Amino acid sequence: MNTKIKALVVAVSMMCMVAFAQDNTPKAQSLCPIDGNPISKDVSVDVIGVKVYACCAQCIEAIKADPSTAINTVIANGEQPEALDIPAPIAQ
Repeated sequence: MNTKIKALVVAVSMMCMVAFAQDNTPKAQSLCPIDGNPISKDVSVDVIGVKVYACCAQCIEAIKADPSTAINTVIANGEQPEALDIPAPIAQ
């Protein structure tokens, strides 16, 4: 095989190995979806079935105003909003 082709095959193989080795599991939320600062576990709001943390009360108001964008920002950061424990309805 040509040396350039061998080098290309090795490079592509290494890129594939790196891509598959990366852990794409979402991590717990650590950044405010509004301004990107570290969150405070004492500052949160429950929206659309999840708890979204923020860094301050002003950011909570922004999250309430547009919860979908805030949740999408958390996800885009590779993080996962905390699911709420919503009890199932009791059958009568």
